[in-house]
Amino acid sequence: MPPLAALTEGGFSIVDAVASATAVAARACALAEVTGGLEPGLAADTLISDGNLETDITALQPKAPPGHIL
Repeated sequence: MPPLAALTEGGFSIVDAVASATAVAARACALAEVTGGLEPGLAADTLISDGNLETDITALQPKAPPGHIL
């Protein structure tokens, strides 16, 4: 089971599980002023998913190997 899915199985909300991998992790590593959120001036990566992350944590899991990476 992927780590974020394991967190939701353990009782975390999807929002809290994603935050644990982003903003919370950045704060824990003393990097909150550099990364951890989508805010002006912060380094960030974004992703596109064909699923609904608000209702399905597995939307972050790859369904098949990527054909093209942009």
